[in-house]
Amino acid sequence: MTLYASSADKAMKGSRVLAKVPRAGDITAAGPVVLPGIDTIDVTPVGHELFGLNHDVFAEGRSVLSDIHQILLGLRPPDARLPVEIEPMPEGVLPPKFWRYRE
Repeated sequence: MTLYASSADKAMKGSRVLAKVPRAGDITAAGPVVLPGIDTIDVTPVGHELFGLNHDVFAEGRSVLSDIHQILLGLRPPDARLPVEIEPMPEGVLPPKFWRYRE
């Protein structure tokens, strides 16, 4: 399973404020939600809508759609699917806690 998260997603921020807890798909100052068995990828650098919610980055970013296609083909982990587009986070920690699209 892969979780795509973004710190620019205004819908996630609103949900966090209402629920008063971090939401899957949101990125707080502490980082994204990371759970065992789930690959988390920060997609914040992929898209920023100036006046939008930034809640549909997956549909606008060809790179994210390509990653979803590769998941459906059974390719894992994320760095095997996206060796150039993503970087492990935090840097220098193996195995990484999550991945982030490069800016």
